[in-house]
Amino acid sequence: GITITVGQVGQVALGGVMAGLLQEAALDAGKPALTVELSGGYYWEESSVRAGVTGVLNVMKFLQMLDGSPEPQTEVLVIPGRLTNRQHLTCERGGLIRPLKPLGARVRPGDPLVAIYDLFGNELEIITSPIEGWVITYPLTRNRTAVSGDTVVFVFGP
Repeated sequence: GITITVGQVGQVALGGVMAGLLQEAALDAGKPALTVELSGGYYWEESSVRAGVTGVLNVMKFLQMLDGSPEPQTEVLVIPGRLTNRQHLTCERGGLIRPLKPLGARVRPGDPLVAIYDLFGNELEIITSPIEGWVITYPLTRNRTAVSGDTVVFVFGP
């Protein structure tokens, strides 16, 4: 699980505007809003959930909604700075997906991130990073497959 904050709150969500979301309704009503996203390829991981809870409690403490001081995140990587360069990398060929870097890995342009294989184990495609940044998640389905055009990895950078 990686906690990420990008851009100005309430402007644009990944993939489009936030119309219809609870956060948008709160902002329209002049109320602060926070969306927590837990990483891990659409699966809840215990460490990611704990990091999300710690993060929300820290925000509430910072805003003086709760007493106390924010606690450090100890189970997850904390990436410094703002990550505004968001790259959602897609595959040209469908097949079986094998992530090549762990979540949170720092990458440079050209680093291999995902290998795609056919059913016989033949390598069809390698997805590489176009930027310097960090691997944020592999948004894959339960069976680690993709069809042509699927997003297979998110890389965020400064």
